[in-house]
Amino acid sequence: IVELAIGRTVAEAAVTAGVAERTAYRRLADAEFRRRVTEARTAISERVLSRLVAASTQAVDTLVALLNAPADSVRLGAARSILDAG
Repeated sequence: IVELAIGRTVAEAAVTAGVAERTAYRRLADAEFRRRVTEARTAISERVLSRLVAASTQAVDTLVALLNAPADSVRLGAARSILDAG
């Protein structure tokens, strides 16, 4: 389920799960199994999004701090990055 949820092909997921590719396709034909794959994909996406939001906050903090750097080139780079993102 996790392998399919993270975007692996059915063949790749089957190898990881230790089942035949045909078995994997048979499981995908089951609505409950597909629902579980979708739920896993949603959970993974939510975790990734949370990490991106946290990293973005840190990145913005870093750029804001660089606006006070002694070097003009660093301040200019930070200002451009902030304006580009905005």
